[in-house]
Amino acid sequence: MVYLLAPGAIYRAVFSLSIPSKRYQRNRTEEIVFSVIATMIPFAITWLLLCLTPIGRHPCIGGVLTKRQAYKQIFDALVGNGFQTGVSPSAAYLRALKEQARFIAVLWFFCIIEGTAAIFLLRHYGNYKRGSRLSTLCEKCILVHVSEWQLLFTTLTLADVDKGKSVEVDVLTTYDMLYRGQLSDWFTESDGKLAGLFLAHAERYQKDKLERDREKGIIKSTEAYWKIIPGANMYFPANTIANYNIRYVKSNSEAVTKELGEDVSVKPLPPLEDQPQTLAASLEK
Repeated sequence: MVYLLAPGAIYRAVFSLSIPSKRYQRNRTEEIVFSVIATMIPFAITWLLLCLTPIGRHPCIGGVLTKRQAYKQIFDALVGNGFQTGVSPSAAYLRALKEQARFIAVLWFFCIIEGTAAIFLLRHYGNYKRGSRLSTLCEKCILVHVSEWQLLFTTLTLADVDKGKSVEVDVLTTYDMLYRGQLSDWFTESDGKLAGLFLAHAERYQKDKLERDREKGIIKSTEAYWKIIPGANMYFPANTIANYNIRYVKSNSEAVTKELGEDVSVKPLPPLEDQPQTLAASLEK
């Protein structure tokens, strides 16, 4: 338990503090396999450090028996040879217990380091060249355990230069209405399925108005048929979503700065009274 399942749980807990893990119920075999894979590297490093380097003698554990003698006495007792005359069983077990406690403490420490390293690798995944060792490592060993919604609804896997992009979603509902807006939050059920999502600055596409204008021969840009919906956020339960499209776009301020130059500052205008709160911008030289 403390050598296998606990290290795997520690790695998963550290990783999940920063990046949500995929939620699904593992059976006992899958849990053991995951823990073995997650513990292999920390276990090997711990064994090498404590058994083959002077680090294994710190902190110093005194006693009438050395580590080797204590393990030998316990092994002989287990195979039926019993303890040697004059050797205290409690002394052998106590020395072995102290040595194992040190091994476990170092093992768990390296499991924490491994979880932290996995987070660092994944956060820079977008910078890795496709097919490289780091990219393959992330895809085969790390991404498969990350929540699919975290990958879709955030810029986690994008390159660092694209981290500042916002996530915008086009939602087609089951009642044949099209909405769009900036994704502000989402919720999942206990089994990891999508429960719903929030869109900030949501807009609804006026398809009926477009059809009426087409019948009258009025031609307008499709952007003219998007109507702002009052309110800070609009919630869409998952059972009302027929389809959705995800876009990663630069913010308006970034686009204006790139177009007009670094000497242009973009500031939001205060909301107008009795009007829906929308994002506007003023340009100041």
